[in-house]
Amino acid sequence: MKIHILISAIFSFIVSSSPQSNQEAQRLMAEIKKCDYIESYCLGFACNSYSELYKKADSLFALSTLNGAVNYFNDTSYSLKYYSFLYILDHNDSLAFQLLTQNISDKRAIDYTFADMSGNTKFSHLIINEYRNFIKMKYLYGGHATLGGHRSLNFPTANKSVYKKRSRELDQLLANNNIHFR
Repeated sequence: MKIHILISAIFSFIVSSSPQSNQEAQRLMAEIKKCDYIESYCLGFACNSYSELYKKADSLFALSTLNGAVNYFNDTSYSLKYYSFLYILDHNDSLAFQLLTQNISDKRAIDYTFADMSGNTKFSHLIINEYRNFIKMKYLYGGHATLGGHRSLNFPTANKSVYKKRSRELDQLLANNNIHFR
């Protein structure tokens, strides 16, 4: 049994680091970077269609690691940054908070479409809202959650003291940067 697991892990590493997967990651990254907007997974009234852009981001991060996602987040493409932030948030919300802190003053306006709503807002506001919703689902409610119509996550039991701590940290960050919205 242990040998089977070890062989599977080695095979996974070889496949995920193959030239084909690297080429596929480069292709997906280039396609995402062409876009100057952000889409949620489901689009339209009652989520009657699904975003090809979001699917490409999902495929890219299936080939990535957390460190790879941080590198993508540091790219100049705001579409790539946003989807990278979601991946990082799902895997390490403390790291996501550090990146949010570093980008809190980013005033770049970005076009977005979420379900049947679209608009233009500051990039920092998008990731603030993603972070706020994530910590609420993870620490205040716990259990199973679906975020963005697609990200199915299983959280440990709710931990309200962690939620309060993370919420206070976020509120303090917003106050320190004179950002007022909910």
